[in-house]
Amino acid sequence: MVLKLSPVLCMIVLLFFTAGVRAQTPSVKVEVTVVVILASEDGNKIDAQLSQIAEEVRRKNPSLKSFRVKTQITKNLAEDEKATFNVVDDQTASIVVQHIGGADKKVSLAVTAPKQGEIVYSTVYNKFLPILTNYTTRERHEKLILAISVEPQDHKDRKK
Repeated sequence: MVLKLSPVLCMIVLLFFTAGVRAQTPSVKVEVTVVVILASEDGNKIDAQLSQIAEEVRRKNPSLKSFRVKTQITKNLAEDEKATFNVVDDQTASIVVQHIGGADKKVSLAVTAPKQGEIVYSTVYNKFLPILTNYTTRERHEKLILAISVEPQDHKDRKK
């Protein structure tokens, strides 16, 4: 006896087995770091680790004089995973890892910052992208800047 399967049934069986294989494959993750920076037109104090970012931001906004780190948040994310970061006041930023590259080692992110539309960009590992948002803090009237970097999740293991 020969069993004949309809093409639709074959596709369903094929999808079922390939979905099972994908579910068993460990997902690759990246370490996404968000540095929350507050900038002001008052004073002239720049946290030492922000000198390069301050220089870059000042090219387009020379009125900003002081730069300080508020906090740094790191989360491990897989492709198509979204994370929310509490940044300042009651504001949040969300990041979706859209693509984790193979040979080119590029990662694509979609970032939605306070009072900002979605920004989609590709980056290589260990480079910070500063995003000057339209948000000003309530108490000290400082501009919110997010500096975002991505590293492979296992980067610390490889340094040992």
